[in-house]
Amino acid sequence: GSYGGLNLKRSIPLDAGNFTHFRFWASGDSTSNGAGQVRLRLKINNVRFDFNVRNDAWQNYQFSLDDFKNPDSIDNIVIQSDVGSDRVVLFDQIELITDQEPMPPTLLPSEQPVAILPTSFPSVSPTKTNLPPNVLPSVTPSHSPIAVPTGTPSLIPSKHPVVIVPTSSPSALPSKTLSSSPSSLPTFTPSTTPSRFSSSNPSSAPQEPGSCVPPCVKVYDEILDSSWTAKYSFKCEYNLAFKEIPKVESNSIEVTYRKFGALYLKHSGLSTDNLQYIQFWMKGKNEGYDVRVKINGKRFTIQTSKTWRLVKIPLAEFSNPKTIKKIYFQNASKKSRTIYFDEILLL
Repeated sequence: GSYGGLNLKRSIPLDAGNFTHFRFWASGDSTSNGAGQVRLRLKINNVRFDFNVRNDAWQNYQFSLDDFKNPDSIDNIVIQSDVGSDRVVLFDQIELITDQEPMPPTLLPSEQPVAILPTSFPSVSPTKTNLPPNVLPSVTPSHSPIAVPTGTPSLIPSKHPVVIVPTSSPSALPSKTLSSSPSSLPTFTPSTTPSRFSSSNPSSAPQEPGSCVPPCVKVYDEILDSSWTAKYSFKCEYNLAFKEIPKVESNSIEVTYRKFGALYLKHSGLSTDNLQYIQFWMKGKNEGYDVRVKINGKRFTIQTSKTWRLVKIPLAEFSNPKTIKKIYFQNASKKSRTIYFDEILLL
């Protein structure tokens, strides 16, 4: 009917942490709708995306959850008509997936899967691509299989090491080597100054506070770099010039989170050539707060301490992105939290 919607609702929200895309098959009924297309709205947790469905063919539609603010949980999905008259649309095989899952089989012998690059421009509609079954056209983002480690980094011995240096006890972090591949990462040995590391490869050692030696790229150092914006942050209040407890120089970032809120730093597209890590200082009002660090939709979970800690995470944990457009520092809890950050670098 007019502006009617198919509302798929869960009584218990679904944990969306392991999913990257939402997809389904759809076709308009040409007998009822005539030729052309049907304009629809897809809403996930009330975040909306508009798209068109052809009336003469089954097509596979695949949307990145990035376009719906990477929800941590999903409690409703609505596919709604965007026109004020009756329309008939058929759907099949509606599912949430991860990047590594293959395309579903062709539903009709004469139809091949079609990948849709979501767009907010009403005039853009899906186009048919003549590819072998189960192969996506190049417009669909390609990622390596998603890795979603959880818990504190020390509980994941098989992953690349995440270096966390508590400022209160430099001797607490032993010398760390990657036994399976000695050449891929240097040996890190804390010296008497917690932020200094001796290394056979100085470029891969944590940067000393207040320094950023190329190829190091500053995201935040006293101020947020002008190529980044925090205005898309959600369910939180943030202060980018908090002066009460800075770690480096005079300013830090204070974030007061609400349920699953996120400090969201957005860039037009930063090349990661010669970059291997994200490094930052972090402190919680209390210890044990889980924080999800997300880069381009891939996430890694760490915990806060009451003291400033230096955190360094390999970009390999985020599937080695070629460019970085989104960095989230997200509250992993339904409870309110206050967390501080300083000197966010890519190196």
